[in-house]
Amino acid sequence: MTDVRTKLYDQMPYLLQDSIHVDVRNASDIVALHPEAVTASVDWVGGRYQLMGRSILPILLMDAQGRQVGRYGAVAEVTALAPLLETTRMLSRGEIVTSSDFSVRVSDAQAQPMGALRMAESAVGNEIVTTLPAETVLTEAMVRGVPDVRRGTLVRGVLTREDLRFELRGEALSDAKIGQKIKIRLQIGARRVVEGHVVDAKTVLLD
Repeated sequence: MTDVRTKLYDQMPYLLQDSIHVDVRNASDIVALHPEAVTASVDWVGGRYQLMGRSILPILLMDAQGRQVGRYGAVAEVTALAPLLETTRMLSRGEIVTSSDFSVRVSDAQAQPMGALRMAESAVGNEIVTTLPAETVLTEAMVRGVPDVRRGTLVRGVLTREDLRFELRGEALSDAKIGQKIKIRLQIGARRVVEGHVVDAKTVLLD
C-alpha cells in the first residue's frame, strides 16, 4: 500500500519513512472477490481517515483497462517510528535549553505524547516552563520562547497624543515578547493599571 505510506509521510513528515509499515489484514479476501483486478489503491476522496494504528481504509480495485471493479473496506494496521527529544537531566523552570540537555530517541509514533518535540531547533534556546525530571519527553507545552519583558520588571510606558509624548515608569504584570500586549502598574499617583504593546525590552507603547 504505497499510497498509504506516501499519504502518511505527507501529513507527518517527522516519521522515519523507511519505518512506515502497512498491514492489510483482509487483503487476500478482497482480491479473491475480483481475480481480474490488477491494482488496489486507497480511495482518499470523500473524507478523512485515521492513518495510524488500526482503521478501516476504503480500497479501490481496478482492472487492466483502468476500470473500477470493486470498492471495499480494508482492515489495516499502520505503524511507524518517529524521533523525539528526551531530557538528559532535571531541568528547572526558567532554564534555557541547550543541546546537551536532551537526547534524541526513536519510538513508536502512535505511542508518543501530543505535541512531542522532535528536532533540536524546536528546543534549543527556549525556556523551560515547569521543572522536568530527567528522561522526560519534551513537548510544545513544556517550553516557550524567552520573553523580552519579564513579570515584575520596571518598564517605560510611553503615551503619545498628537505632538505630546509622556513617559511613565511601571511594573510589568506578566511576561511578554515584542509585539504582544501587556498590562503594567504605574509607579505614580493611584498606581493604576494600563495596557500597551511591547516595543522593546524596556518600552511599552500605551494604548
